[in-house]
Amino acid sequence: MNDDFVNYELFSRQELLHATSISVRNLQHIREKKWLMLDEVRVGNRSKYTDDDVSKLAITYVLSEIGLPLKISCFIVDEYFHEIAKVPASAARTWEIRNGLDWRNATSHFQAHKQVSAFLGGEYIQRKAIKHDWVIAVADGIVSSGFLGGPRLGRVVQEHFGVDPFGVQPLGRISYSKGSEPQFSHVSAEIDIDNVSELIIANVDKDYQKSTWDAVGMIQVNCSLAIRNAFDRIIASRGVS
Repeated sequence: MNDDFVNYELFSRQELLHATSISVRNLQHIREKKWLMLDEVRVGNRSKYTDDDVSKLAITYVLSEIGLPLKISCFIVDEYFHEIAKVPASAARTWEIRNGLDWRNATSHFQAHKQVSAFLGGEYIQRKAIKHDWVIAVADGIVSSGFLGGPRLGRVVQEHFGVDPFGVQPLGRISYSKGSEPQFSHVSAEIDIDNVSELIIANVDKDYQKSTWDAVGMIQVNCSLAIRNAFDRIIASRGVS
């Protein structure tokens, strides 16, 4: 749950499905198998979902649509929000940060997005990527995250311990074995917690950056845009601007 706001918006199951495009069947799988940590608040005899649930499932849907198994997609999203975004819906805040707007009087991430898009008027264009949106990149099984368009989804610069401070940040690896389903291993599994040092962590970061840059194939998912699109669908369905 987010720490920046005093409250969170609640959405019906129908709003969640409409906003994220996730199917009923896949949502049931995710909930039953606990592949993704959802807040899911009970109101009476019905489930309601939070801004963060919408954010996570919007990105999970896109990852699964580009060909990743649903289970792997969920694990990647959980790792992304644990390691990078911290608060899921905060990944959509490009407009607020870029324009220096005070969104803190809003009570939730959804309300903040609604206020900012209304304030910007014609400057806010729906379904449009913005420089420095957060993206997840999958490159030859290497999963990392970085900024869209800018500085660098790959090129390694000799900075601190040879790590590009503006390069991708590691999330984990997808491994494939003949006859078995793909597996996702968190980047933390590559570091011995009892024998960790700044140099060891830097070497892991450097390996991910170089592997991403040298990959034969890469797919990217714009997390920030996926969340904004989901929020915009809800705003339109509620008939509010």
